[in-house]
Amino acid sequence: KMGNKTSSEKGKSSGSSSSKKAYYGGGQATGYREPQEAGARPQRPPPSTSQPPVALNAGQAGRPLGVQGQQKPAPRITGGGVLGYGVGGTKAAAVQRENPGARELDASAIAERTAPLRALMESVADAPTEILIPALELLNKIFTAIIDKPTEPKVRRLRWMNEKVQKHLGGVPVAMDFLEGAGFSVISSPVEGGSGEEEEVLVFEQTASMAVLSQAREIVALALSRTKSRPPPHEAPP
Repeated sequence: KMGNKTSSEKGKSSGSSSSKKAYYGGGQATGYREPQEAGARPQRPPPSTSQPPVALNAGQAGRPLGVQGQQKPAPRITGGGVLGYGVGGTKAAAVQRENPGARELDASAIAERTAPLRALMESVADAPTEILIPALELLNKIFTAIIDKPTEPKVRRLRWMNEKVQKHLGGVPVAMDFLEGAGFSVISSPVEGGSGEEEEVLVFEQTASMAVLSQAREIVALALSRTKSRPPPHEAPP
């Protein structure tokens, strides 16, 4: 029929068309390109300004034109801190990182270490408030200073014969035992002034557990709250 081409003519026409242009998909902005000579390095077309670059699928190599390399994701902030920073991402974890020699204890080991501390605190639960409150406030201050500034040597060292320590802790029989249970070590140190005498000093070593110390502070804070809310003792009838 008139106007129709034979199959051979169609083949020539299609072959001629394919010899001039080839389609390159995959998000390329140019669509069609002229074929390159064998062995020649293909020219990279400039990025299109009319449309935004099309993202490549996971299975395609390379990246779309005009798109930079993959950016490093920012740390995700969670309820417990920054994900991926330290153990657990919490403040206690940050403290643990600042004490590289500290032992990492699991939950059962921490519970085993803090059980005697709870028993010691229960043993003085009925002590007079005028003695117990100052003692608990000082313990809380000592523990908080170490947790907030773990690399500061001054806050990790406590002279037992210090006037303030003796005033508030000297009258509480279990104070020394509680400090040792929280992680302090008792050592003998020369008295300041060069007299040649020695005194007892409590030191929170770098190898001590910050997790146990944090639990000790919670025990102290709870006991302090209960002591302050204790009703005043009944006065004896005249």
